[in-house]
This record gives sequence, C-alpha cells and structure tokens, in this order.
Amino acid sequence: MVGRKWWTIVNGKKMTSLDMKRKAFFAGVSGIILILLVLILRGHRAPDWEQGPPAADDEQAMVIELAGGEFVEFRRSDKFFNVSAEDARKEVLEAMKHAWSSYVKYAWGHDELAPLSKVGVETFGACTGITIVDAADTLYIMGLEKEFEKARQWIAEVDFNCVDDDVSVFETTIRSLGGLMSLYELTGDKVFLEKAESLGDSLRHSLDSKHAVPSNSCNLKGKDCKVGRRVSLAVAGSTQLEWRALAYHTKNPELKHAAKESQCVMMALINASPPSRLAPVNISPAQYADKDVTGGQLDKLCPNHRNFRLSGMARTGGEGDSYYEYLLKVYLQGGSSEEFYREEFDRQIRMLFEYHVEYEWPVRLYDRKGDPMQHLACFFPGTIALGVMANRGSMSEGQTKKWT
Repeated sequence: MVGRKWWTIVNGKKMTSLDMKRKAFFAGVSGIILILLVLILRGHRAPDWEQGPPAADDEQAMVIELAGGEFVEFRRSDKFFNVSAEDARKEVLEAMKHAWSSYVKYAWGHDELAPLSKVGVETFGACTGITIVDAADTLYIMGLEKEFEKARQWIAEVDFNCVDDDVSVFETTIRSLGGLMSLYELTGDKVFLEKAESLGDSLRHSLDSKHAVPSNSCNLKGKDCKVGRRVSLAVAGSTQLEWRALAYHTKNPELKHAAKESQCVMMALINASPPSRLAPVNISPAQYADKDVTGGQLDKLCPNHRNFRLSGMARTGGEGDSYYEYLLKVYLQGGSSEEFYREEFDRQIRMLFEYHVEYEWPVRLYDRKGDPMQHLACFFPGTIALGVMANRGSMSEGQTKKWT
C-alpha cells in the first residue's frame, strides 16, 4: 500500500499491474545480486565446523589473515611449526626480559608502560604499580632472580590504601590480589600474604549481599564500594579463586565471609544461566530463581543468596571470557569435590561447540552470529585443554577428540 502511494506521488499516475510485475522482477534480481555479493565477500565457509583445518599430514597451506587484510601462508614443513620446546622457552624468556627491562627503565612504579612514548601511565589506580605485582610471579617462575628481588622490595613497601579514588574491583582482584596470592603460594614469603590481606580488607565490601549485584568499583583508602544495578559476567564470576585462597591462608573471619559471598555469586550465576546457550554477559538482579542446579548447595551455603537475571550477548571475549575459566579452576581449587562447577563448565563448552563456533577459510574463528572473536578469547583453547586433563577418565573417546 505504501509502495503504491509512493509510486503515485513520484510518477503522477497510479501503478498498473505491469508496473507491479516490473517492480517485483527488479526487486528479485536485486536480492539475488545482494546475496551473491555477501557470499563472495565472506568467502567459502566450511559447512561443518568439525571439518576444521587440513589434516596434520596434509601439506595444504593454512592461510591466516593478518590485520590490514594481509594474508600469510603456513605449511606444516615450515620452520614456524618445527621449533623445539627448548628454543620456544628461550624465546619466551627473552621476550619477558625485554618487556620487563623496558618497564623498569621507563615506567617503574607506574601501572603500565606506554611503549611508543616510553612513559609510565596510570590505568588502574595511581601508586599501586599493578604491573610489578602482576608480573612478579612470572619473574619467579622464570628464574629471573635479580628482577624478582627488585619487584619484591617494591611490593614490601607499597601501601594499597594510597588510592583515594575508585578503582576497578575486577582488575584489582585478578591482577593485584591474584598476583599477591600466587606469590605467597609459590614462595611462602609472608610479606605477600600481609599485603594481600590489607588489599582484601579494602575490597571485601564489593561482595556485600546488601548490594543487588557485586560492585564494579571501590575506593581503596575509604574502603567504600559503589552500589550498582548491572555488572558483567566476567566481573562477577572471576574473583572466586583469589578470595578463597586469601580466606584459606589468612583465616580472617571477615575475609572468609567475603570468600563465601563470592562463591554464592558464582553459584547464583550457574542457576541463572539459560539451559541451551552460553551464559549472557549482562547481570542484573532478579526476584527469585526458578531452578536449583547445585543440588541444594546454594541454599545450604547461602541461605539469603541473591538471584540474578542474565541477558544480552554471549561472548568468549571481553565481559564473558574468564567466567568459563574460573568455573573449571574453582572446581580444581576445591579438590575436584564440587561437581556442579565442573558440570556447568562442561555444559558451557558443549554450548560453545554446538551453537557458537565455526571455521571460515581463510581460517578465522568467529561467532556464528557474525561477531569475530576478540583477542581476549585467545586463552580459550588452553582452558578447554585443561578441561580435557581435568576430565580424563570421565570423557568419552569422541568427546575427548572433539575437545582436543
């Protein structure tokens, strides 16, 4: 009806049946041309993601698209695929030395190094030196003793309450609190545990159950955490490892309560996850939960627990990424006894394979909804590999092959 009115206004006469046929014909041809253009631009897509790249003994090139549209071919016989583990280890060590020495030279004590301008920048909260705290355990593992000792001396003097401003709870927890707990568990050095306990005391109110959802930000000096109405899946579901480790080692009652609250949050997220897709990344409060997939553990551990509603996109990249990692690692951290964590991890990976991942040639891993996976999804193969190791003996041969 609208089309006929438009035709009459433009042409000054009514649309005839012949005009209508011509219009339909041109619309059909235009549609076909548009579909062909889309197929050409997107390239040939493998009809089944399980086809994957060429077989290991196939000399067909794997074509990788780099930034800017440049294409590079790799073949199995290339030197790229024939580096020994020892040579690879040396290259990684040299990369760490280069990055660390540059940070020490140009940005010591600052959060990060801006590599082109060669200056230190504050990204997560001035005076906390988050790169030092986050990288020190890597220095220790790599055997870089002189570099590690310099980092230890700095950490021994830092006061996290120097920040009289809001900082990201997520970034401060995974980088600073997580870094300190890793350092303590690797070295047994009490200075790291003392600093972690002090930082945890400033962050613990982010998990207060009076908040509808966990807080996004806290003022470390004032120990004041903002109340929010929305938080991402990664923010709420990626603090449990740090808090449980901190509570275990300090035996501090207030920190033990915070650890319990963090666990209640993760269990409530499991309850709120839709049954047939990856968990969406937006978390908001809900009045009640219509199911309990934890076998009664949620009500037992958290009698006054919060309920959540999950909505929006599902992502293995930013805002979703580390939630899946933490599901598996919390299960392992607890001595592989809390089965509902592993079961939820397994279910999420099945959802990933079934609904979200496809291959495209040239090789790109992308979401079936058309969204390319972000660089933050690059860790995901390691998480799946750890899942294979953790589930060894309980997975079928077909499932093990698919996950591997």
